[in-house]
Amino acid sequence: MTINPLLILILLFTFSLARAEGIESEKTKALGGAAGTAVGMAPYAHLAIYKVCFGPDCPESDILAGLDAAVADGVDVISISLGEEENVPFFQDNIAIASFAAVQKGIFVSCATGNSGPINGTATNVAPWVLTVGASTTDRKIKATAKLGNQKEFDGESLFQPRNFPSTLAPLVYAGANDKQDSKLCVNGSLEDLVNVKGQLNYPSFAVKLGSSQTFTRTVTNVGEPYTSYTVAVAAPKGVAVTVSPNKINFTRMNEKATYSVMFSRKNEKVGEYSQGYITWVSTKYMVRSVISVNFK
Repeated sequence: MTINPLLILILLFTFSLARAEGIESEKTKALGGAAGTAVGMAPYAHLAIYKVCFGPDCPESDILAGLDAAVADGVDVISISLGEEENVPFFQDNIAIASFAAVQKGIFVSCATGNSGPINGTATNVAPWVLTVGASTTDRKIKATAKLGNQKEFDGESLFQPRNFPSTLAPLVYAGANDKQDSKLCVNGSLEDLVNVKGQLNYPSFAVKLGSSQTFTRTVTNVGEPYTSYTVAVAAPKGVAVTVSPNKINFTRMNEKATYSVMFSRKNEKVGEYSQGYITWVSTKYMVRSVISVNFK
């Protein structure tokens, strides 16, 4: 059984004489940032934790042993934050079998629904005798605002919320310029000595100031199925001729990269100051669209 490495524990809650009213906890922080206050804790709740696996592989025998131990300990609620990557029949699903035995003894069982969405049929732990819980968005933002040299501001989200951030301008850096996964995710320490050596950044869209003809290159990565072919379809902006080379991309494996170029040139057609269009890469299953915005010099 494989699991999300972040969800490596079976959490088993024992609520003895739990009261309905909530209490405020100590001040809480997420990874040193996003200070706040946690509320709603049951004052007489007891928590037992059974570690059944660590890393990407999770032996089903260990999961069953943990569940059996929890039932034997007399817990009232079991919360299981792991599961299969895809659905299997209930008689082959050890979590479904073990949770059924727990439910028969009056224990409430809650399971994670997986992280493989948002396409159809990816929910796991769907046995009707358990509560299947999916992640959702929060009702608040941990906002971070980037202010550029032209005074434009762009809102994003970040847990990094320093109170003494300097007001001096800093250069823009493309985190994925060195093609390392940790850098793309901005892992702590992964951005040291990282500068833009030339990332024209590899934006999916095209912003073109068009006088003489211009050619842009883009690198794409296959995040879909192996042996997938994409054919380009062009909706050219008014007054612009668009040529894509190659006009077909063939992938043979996951995470394979391919490079294509797009040439923009003016046509003898009366247009305004701006014009828009797009190119679309189309396979039998997916469509990937890149917007084109042209400013005529």
